[in-house]
This record gives sequence, C-alpha cells and structure tokens, in this order.
Amino acid sequence: MTYRRFLGVQPDAPNRKEVEKFIADAEEEVARGKAAVPPTGPLAPANSPPPPPTVPAPPAPATVTPPPPQSAGAPAAPSAAPVEGAPIYQRRWLWTAVAAVVAVGAGVGLALAFTLRDDARVPSSDLGSMTLTFH
Repeated sequence: MTYRRFLGVQPDAPNRKEVEKFIADAEEEVARGKAAVPPTGPLAPANSPPPPPTVPAPPAPATVTPPPPQSAGAPAAPSAAPVEGAPIYQRRWLWTAVAAVVAVGAGVGLALAFTLRDDARVPSSDLGSMTLTFH
C-alpha cells in the first residue's frame, strides 16, 4: 500500500515501471502464500450453523514516507528498521553500545601498556634478599 501511495504522490517518478512490477510481484507472492496455507482450527460439523460475522477493526493511521527515487540499475537497500518485539540481543543499539565499550577498553589498555615505564609495571622490592627475624 505504501508503494501505491508513492505512485499517487509522484505519478511521474522515474522508477514507476519498477515500482509497479514490484507491486504486482508482491501481490502474486501474497496470493500464492494464502493458497498454500491450510486452514487451522477445529473442523466444523457439516450441519452446524455458520459462525457469526466478524466486525473488522478500523485501520490504524499510518505515516507514509515514500522511498527515495533510485536509478534504474541501483539495487534496493534492505530495510534497517528493527522488528517490533524483537529480543534484546537482536537490537542494534545493544551491539553498538557493546562495541563502544570494547573499543574504549581496548584503547585505554593499549594506552597504558605503551605509556608506562618498565620499572612502573613491576614494583621493585628489596624483600627478596632480606631475612626477617622476630624477637
């Protein structure tokens, strides 16, 4: 439906043929998917009355952002939008934060390793050659 709105907003879009082909292919794929899925749920007896009609819910308002026009040979970019309800480990912001923490930690570790003097890394001690006696 978004692609149809895009064509309505930009009827002279340079990629109109590709968008129309995409719409036709998508509708064909949906029709094939609906035909391939068997009905689920209990089977009704042959002499049972038909179920009561269902009242469809009103559609939710949607904001539409048309895709940017593409050149004829450019491939379509995959959507980067996160899936609603996705587990936390599949969220992009989590892995961005983990990568930032690892990068900062590695930078601090390398900076300390290369800036400390050799004598500062291992503290010197005279206790190795001394004998302690207690009275």
